[in-house]
Amino acid sequence: MNVDILPPDTADLSAYKLVLAPGLFTLSDALKSALAAHGGTAILGPRTNSRTPNFAIPVPLPPALPGLDTVIARVESLPPDVPVPLAQGGTLINWREKLEGSAEAIELAEDGWPALVSAGKLHYLAGWPDDQALARILHRACQAEGIETDPLPEGLRRRDTDTHRFLFNYNPVPAEWGGVSIPPAGVLWTKL
Repeated sequence: MNVDILPPDTADLSAYKLVLAPGLFTLSDALKSALAAHGGTAILGPRTNSRTPNFAIPVPLPPALPGLDTVIARVESLPPDVPVPLAQGGTLINWREKLEGSAEAIELAEDGWPALVSAGKLHYLAGWPDDQALARILHRACQAEGIETDPLPEGLRRRDTDTHRFLFNYNPVPAEWGGVSIPPAGVLWTKL
């Protein structure tokens, strides 16, 4: 899978199955239009479109995404020892937004507030998910777009070329993957 970092004013997303925007304070009109026309899944993170270029709170209230009926009613900075549990597992950490509107709630906090809402394939994430919640959300998005996933153990990285697969172990201990042990700070490569 190829990953591109797109500039915030990108106007054509048609080549991408999955767009992840962790939190763009300001969305250009061109990017909003591109997101509305995008045929794949898009997940936009908290604080997206929450400021004007002059750093004011915009009207209409954020996230003001085309076709997504939701507004950020309140925000909370979360202390490190006060995560917000999610109904499907995992938590929101550090930051949370309380959303109002009729957008479909895909993920809920245990207190009933939406944590992830959508309109079709356009999603808005109302907080910073921990590793467990993020893995679930991304896995679901990849499945929806037919993108293969391969969860790797901590510290192990995989890179594929046209002919080979490389596994890099950044750990000070061996890493296990696919029935093979990769030594500490080791590299394993195989032909595809």
